[in-house]
Amino acid sequence: MLLALNRGVDTNAPDPDRQRRRVLAALAMASSAGVGMGIGSAVSGQSRAPAPSTPDAAMRHHSSGMVSPRAFGARMDGTTDDTAMLEAALASGAAVLIDGPILISRTIDLPPDACLIGTGVYRATIKLGRNGVLRMAGAGFDRRAGGAVIRDLTIAPVDRAEPGIDLHLIHVEHVLFDNVNFYRINTLLDDHHHVSFRDCRFFGDEDRTTVTSQCDAQPVGRVGISESVAFARCFFASCPLVLVDTVDSRLSDCTFFSGPFGVRSMRRLARGSDVEPFFMGPSMNGCVFDSIDGVAIDIEGGGTDCRITNNFISAGRTNRAPGIRLTNCSGMELTGNRFEWCGTDGLVLDHSEKLGVIANSFANMAAGVGVAARGSRAIRVIGNAFENRPRWGGSGDGGTTLAIAGDAECSGWSVIGNTAAGLRDPRVAILGSGIVHSNPGWPPSTEQGWPSGTSDTRPADIANGYRWYDRTIGQWIYWHAPSGRWRNGAGQQV
Repeated sequence: MLLALNRGVDTNAPDPDRQRRRVLAALAMASSAGVGMGIGSAVSGQSRAPAPSTPDAAMRHHSSGMVSPRAFGARMDGTTDDTAMLEAALASGAAVLIDGPILISRTIDLPPDACLIGTGVYRATIKLGRNGVLRMAGAGFDRRAGGAVIRDLTIAPVDRAEPGIDLHLIHVEHVLFDNVNFYRINTLLDDHHHVSFRDCRFFGDEDRTTVTSQCDAQPVGRVGISESVAFARCFFASCPLVLVDTVDSRLSDCTFFSGPFGVRSMRRLARGSDVEPFFMGPSMNGCVFDSIDGVAIDIEGGGTDCRITNNFISAGRTNRAPGIRLTNCSGMELTGNRFEWCGTDGLVLDHSEKLGVIANSFANMAAGVGVAARGSRAIRVIGNAFENRPRWGGSGDGGTTLAIAGDAECSGWSVIGNTAAGLRDPRVAILGSGIVHSNPGWPPSTEQGWPSGTSDTRPADIANGYRWYDRTIGQWIYWHAPSGRWRNGAGQQV
């Protein structure tokens, strides 16, 4: 290359050495500035400036095209108000690099396609002053077929005496939070679509901090819903999750530790309407709920595509609450969950129907039953394990007292293939019609493939051959219509 350049030197010039030095200096300047140059311009000595002089170009990161608020005068020391500088960086339209603590003192409106990239959750922090709020409105996907990304940083208030909304997303679409720490942040997602949190951590503040997904903008006379909020590999410490009229919400491999409750999901009537929204979800898989003061999972109106699978649940011991409570739910499945040391009952079904409770384990409820039901029908309880292990985890003699208990309004249950071990009262108490059979470890009196009861409650006006388990004498008997008598298996009158 140097040979070619030497050939391009005018040997007839008065000072050829000086011309050669000019060429070499131009090459050195181009290399250090990172500016591409043509050989012709290098030979002629017409080098470009090491950095553009326009404001936009000067603010962009050298190699990644990012904008730093420092280029607008931000001090980024965590104590100086850098609100205007951050706004200017966002207004540039480029991705904003957060490479230190930056303090904001009022509401910052994030563009719906904003990109905030930190240099790490322990090095980059957006610090919210007394009136500092991050707010985003509008559909980034519709604007630029992209959406918003906030990644690799921490969001935390400086000092908040009263809880308020710190992060507010309204009417947004396609927003991703990736590897973000939220310290004492009240997060509100209102009327949103496709919002994802991945590898995020939510740290609460004296049980006053929540993450809320809702659809507050209910149109009069119509049903409004939010949809597709997802949490993957997130950690919640004293920071519950509230879902209101949110469709297709999904949690996978998340941990909820401490706090007043874990997840609360509900639906409500649209204003001016008597139509309930069609509800799908929530779906939870592989999550851990540990040391929760109240209910770990509280769902009202759950339905289609609402699956609770392979979760660990230990909650309610402080406030004497169950592990999971389902109210007015239909068409749900609970599979492969582990209930350990819940405050009262493991699972409470309140006026729910068509549910599958399959292959779960219920161990050491503090002073309750595995499954407790009120007014619930068409429930399939199949292949579950109910157990009590004395002195496990400091339980002493406490633990699960009863496998399943239902009131007189429960009907149409199928309780098949479950096991029981070590329970104080190893039986199933389900009033009304139901099928209960093939449950190893349970006494025959619980088998309700045919009804059972005491001798003084034997039914009348029944068909020949009707089977009945007489708990008073502890035998299966059947009705012999020709003689008008009850007989046992040996044909003897009883």
